[in-house]
Amino acid sequence: MGLVLGAGLSMVFAVMGDGRMRAGQVLMAGYFAMSLLLVLRGVDAVATWVTIRLLRRGTEGREGLGAWGQMVRGTAVVCVCLPWVMAAVMIYRPKVSPAFDPLQQAGWAFQSVEFGAMDGLLVSGWWIPGAVGTGKVTGRTVVVAHGLGSNKGNQLLLARRLVPAGFNVLAIDLRAHGDSGGQLATLGIRERFDVLGAVRWLKREQANGAGRVYALGASLGGAAVLAAATEGTPEGDAIEAVVVYGTYANLGDLMNETARDRFPGPMGWLLKWIGFPLAELHSGERLRHFDIAGRMTRLWPRPVMIVHGTKDEFISIAHGRKLFRDASLPKDAIWVPEGTHNSIVGDEGAAAAVEAFLRGARSEPVVQR
Repeated sequence: MGLVLGAGLSMVFAVMGDGRMRAGQVLMAGYFAMSLLLVLRGVDAVATWVTIRLLRRGTEGREGLGAWGQMVRGTAVVCVCLPWVMAAVMIYRPKVSPAFDPLQQAGWAFQSVEFGAMDGLLVSGWWIPGAVGTGKVTGRTVVVAHGLGSNKGNQLLLARRLVPAGFNVLAIDLRAHGDSGGQLATLGIRERFDVLGAVRWLKREQANGAGRVYALGASLGGAAVLAAATEGTPEGDAIEAVVVYGTYANLGDLMNETARDRFPGPMGWLLKWIGFPLAELHSGERLRHFDIAGRMTRLWPRPVMIVHGTKDEFISIAHGRKLFRDASLPKDAIWVPEGTHNSIVGDEGAAAAVEAFLRGARSEPVVQR
């Protein structure tokens, strides 16, 4: 059953992420599913044992005790197993490789590269030189980071106006995604090390093409680039401008909102008080304490642009507005009318504004549109 579930999950995420299934990841997903099933079976076994003990206590009122026993069993399964599965799915997803490379997608020449994140994990990326010619920018590179469950190919759309405009692009797979190492996502906390590793690689291997480095991220990728740029390291300080699409301001607030708005009644309570702590146990990180908005002033005097959809169904626009409010000048914002969490990536008006913003990125105030 674990292998069947693993194969099914891999297939679902390959379809959702426009990616390609990998045999090793299918087996890993199967192993992970087996572990979950064993935990669930263990909880059920303990609850069953308690039920039997209750049934064996005396002869009078046995039917009532049996009902109480079944209630104990059902409560244990729901209160422990359901949050356990929710927590696991939150941070573990089968990795799928990009189905199409930049040459196949957009006709762009590229080089596949690998480098170490700042904590040593292997990161996979595509180095895409910008177009050259009159009116093109030169010597500028944008690190592009995708969202949760995506990969460097799935959201290469973010760079569709940048490469033709002359920007070099380094599109990366964040850890636990695509062809990079790791199996557990930490929702931006450790992913910042992947972005910092990308900047270090650029400065070492592409010094001429990366005289100025910018960062562009969507959702999870946005949290990663903001955290990287505010880390206070030479690599973080080298990021001269940041653009984020549909990114959360505070992970704890987002988790509470998700439990309240997307899971009715007791399920939301279980997710908030059991599921999220279990997710922290799985990841080894204090996820609910990750505050991106609290870091925004550290970007000064570097410019930042916040892009958010007014109809974002996963991360409300309140998060985007808080990021913008807490950032120091220079800053800019694009609120995409009727934009959803995924649709804003394809919004042409936002893409044009991002290109213009990066063309003029400088450490002095810009006017909000």
